[in-house]
Formats: sequence, structure tokens, C-alpha cells
Amino acid sequence: MDPAIDKAIILAAGLGSRLGMLTSTIPKCLIKVKGKPILINTLDNLANCGIKEAVIVVGYLGEKIKEKIGWEYRGIKINYVKNEIYDKTNNIYSLWLVRNWLEKGAVLVEGDSFFEEAVLQRLLETDERSYWAADKFDLFKDGCMLTSGEGGVVRQIEIIRGAQDREFADNHHKSGDLIKIMPDLGEQFSEWLDREVRVNNVNSYYDLVLAKYMQEGQLFVCNINGLKWMEIDDYEDLRKAERVFGGTSRGVFERKYEVVPIETLKPLERVFPNHLNNLNELILKEGVIKAPLLVDKNTGIVLDGSHRYIFFLQQGYKTVPVHYVDYQDEHIRVGTHLLHRHLIVGKTDISKAEVVERGLSGQVFPPRTTRHFFPFRKIDDMNLPLSSLEKGEPQKVDELIEPVGTEEEIKHNEGFIREIEQEMDELVNYMYEARQVKSYLQFQVEEMKRKSS
Repeated sequence: MDPAIDKAIILAAGLGSRLGMLTSTIPKCLIKVKGKPILINTLDNLANCGIKEAVIVVGYLGEKIKEKIGWEYRGIKINYVKNEIYDKTNNIYSLWLVRNWLEKGAVLVEGDSFFEEAVLQRLLETDERSYWAADKFDLFKDGCMLTSGEGGVVRQIEIIRGAQDREFADNHHKSGDLIKIMPDLGEQFSEWLDREVRVNNVNSYYDLVLAKYMQEGQLFVCNINGLKWMEIDDYEDLRKAERVFGGTSRGVFERKYEVVPIETLKPLERVFPNHLNNLNELILKEGVIKAPLLVDKNTGIVLDGSHRYIFFLQQGYKTVPVHYVDYQDEHIRVGTHLLHRHLIVGKTDISKAEVVERGLSGQVFPPRTTRHFFPFRKIDDMNLPLSSLEKGEPQKVDELIEPVGTEEEIKHNEGFIREIEQEMDELVNYMYEARQVKSYLQFQVEEMKRKSS
């Protein structure tokens, strides 16, 4: 571990708006992963690795952070600097506010990064140069990408968005949101930030400042491949972090699948042609299946995954991954609208008996007629290689493809998007109700404690 670095900078001023209601009353850095606030996890790791002093740049709900952490945490002296215009600026400005810390040398940590202690240990155990903790970029394909040259020196920094078709090499790295900045680079970085803020470039990322001026300094990649870390930007990231760090809740789909002959399965719905074609391209490009088909163990009817089922037939696969469920289980329900997961609004216009009758008779439904609700979450993270499945001759599937044009399919998808938005609104309402009950119970507890003291 590098004894020259005993200070840390934590950037925690942002609104965290992509987490919706979760950040309506607390800042993003206090959101919990596996029951532990992100900031507490960061400070615990810093304390365990010998950091003696830290500055936290606060903004949105900054007082909540001060109340939670205080001015000392496990031997770390805590300082605070407030970004008064956090809603109009980005992390470039927050870091500029504490540029004097950079000049002394420090570990720079994003306030929404949840990582295991080994990540920080590996970073601090590097030699006396500046290092950026980074993972393999092709595992993420999104975000800040570092391109390294000989000896691991960072040659290029860029922000990548939605680059599904781009090929990535071994020298492409995903930023792990931690940088060990030695004083020599810190002094240069401070000057670069100052140049940008002087021309009012305050709503950008410090990554892009480094990208612009990197040829004037030296920064190296610290490989953290295989170590656990997550950047928490939205609900999906939070869900992934719970899985990565072992905090999956009861009922989460654990991918207990088996590979079975496709001839034992029966279709329930026809599929859309454009959706099928796009899915074909995506699966063949990635070379993996990310989720099994959900199938009734008693009848072989495909309850969920119709487009993937047709893909397997079309491509000639003789075996497919399946997760069997008992459709007679009362915890599995069926409806015709996503809101039926939460509320019975009007008639559902469908029953399990009708589903079974259609599936067994071959009189399949039109695309996306049914909405099945299971007592587990469906998470696309199986990653089963296509090469592990037995393959034969392609099957004709014309009778299972809905004869519709692109405009009609777009119209249907737009309607489904509206369904999703309605369900999300309903979830927000549930969260609001839950927060009200929690607030009331906290009041009751405080009153009882006050009266009994």
C-alpha cells in the first residue's frame, strides 16, 4: 500500500434523479446496497486501507450526509465542501472546488460507486505513479472508456454510449470510478480544471478534462478485472449491485434451468416479425442466451419467451434452456395488462384454463396477448453460450409469425411502452404509501421513547 496517499476526495453532490423516488428524501450516496449505504461502504474501505482524512463534496441534501457521517468516521477526519450550484453543474465543478486536495495527492472516489475493499487495496498497492482503477470494457460497453498503451499508460479517454456494434480490445478499459492521484499529476489536474471553469465549462465530467489534457501528464491503468464493484446510476444498476454483492432478496429468479428437447414444448402466442429479426441479430452477435424460457411443467406450454422460442426453431436448435414452473400454482397469475400485476382493473379477459386450452390445441394467441406474473423476478443474466446447445436443421415458423407491417408493430410497441409507464407510476404510488407508513411508525417510536424517558 502506498503510504504517500492518506487522503480521499468523495464526490457526492449530485441529484441522483435517475433513481426516482428513492432519492426524494435522501442523497444517492446514502442509498443502500445489501443493507449498507454506498457512502458508508466507501468510508469503511478507506478506513481499512489506512486513509486518515477525507473531503466530501456535498450538494443535494448535503445536510443528510453530515448528519449521517459527522466530522469523524473510524479514525478518518471528515471535511465538507458544498457545491452551491449542484443542480446546474456536474462533477467537473465539484472537483474544482476541492482542487487543493488534488495538489496534495489523494484517492478520488465517485459518491455512487459501491466496491469491495480489494479494489481499493489493489489501487493503493501500485507504485508511486498515478493509477485509474479499471475493468474490462467489453463487459460493460457503456460509460467512460480508457484506452491504454505500452506499459498500461492511458492514451485516450472517451465516453461511450450504446456502442453495441463496436468491437473492444484488451486495452479498452471501463472506469471503476476510483483514481489514485499523486501530487505531481494532482497539481496538473488542478490547473486543467481551473482552465475549464474559467471558460464556464462547469456542466461536464472530469473524465473529459483528463481526456483533453492527458498528453501533458501521465496516468496508468490499475486492472481490477474479477473484483466486485458497481456504479449506481439507476434502478437497474441497483438491482445488479444487489446480485453482485450477494444481496438478492427472497423470490429473485436464481436461474435454475435445464436444457431440454425443443420438440417437447408448445407455443402459446405468435410473434412480431421485426421484433424477431432484431432479436435474431442480437442473440447471434452476442452468442449467448441471457434468460431461459418459462414453461409449464405439466403441459410444456411456453408461458414466457415466445420470441426466443421461435428464434430457436428458426435457427434449428434441437435443445433449449427452460425453467419449469407449475402453472397450477396459485402464485402464478395471468392478465392482459401489466397493471394486473398490482391491481385488478376491470376484467382481465383471460384465464389460466383458456391459456392451457389454447396452448394444447395449437390455437395460439396473437402476439403479447397474455401478461404472466410469477413469484420471482425475471433477470436476464444467464449467459448460456449458444454453442452449448444441440443444433439441427432450421424449422419453418411462418404460421407463428404475425402478418403485420412495421407501422402496426410500432403502434403495438408504443402501447406496450404506455403500459410500462403506467406500471411505473403505480410503483411510485406504492412507494409513496410505504414512506407515509414508515414516517408514521417512526413518529410513534419517537413519541414512545420520549414519554418513557
